[in-house]
Amino acid sequence: MTDVSNGTKWIGTQHWAEGDTTKVLVAAELAGLETVAVEVVPFVEWLPAFEHPTRALYLFGPEDGSIPEDALDMCRRKVMIPQLYAKVCLNLASAVNVVLYDRMSKGMR
Repeated sequence: MTDVSNGTKWIGTQHWAEGDTTKVLVAAELAGLETVAVEVVPFVEWLPAFEHPTRALYLFGPEDGSIPEDALDMCRRKVMIPQLYAKVCLNLASAVNVVLYDRMSKGMR
């Protein structure tokens, strides 16, 4: 069971304008956060075996595209949610839900 009403008390969220991704990733690194891109790309860690960083910034791509290559290159780690068809992606809300549930189920907050 998930208590979505109080989730923002212990999970920080932020939305930024298009084009600000590089600034946000640099600021996250300077603040001691490990940057994690969640994307369908080759040669990444699969979510079931992924060890979540204690302090992380998760970067999710838009529903109608992908994370820009320069932003992917800046992220320390890349993780993929395994799916039956590798070229198909979840919508943004589903992807965020799956990743944060995985984090919580592995004892990370």
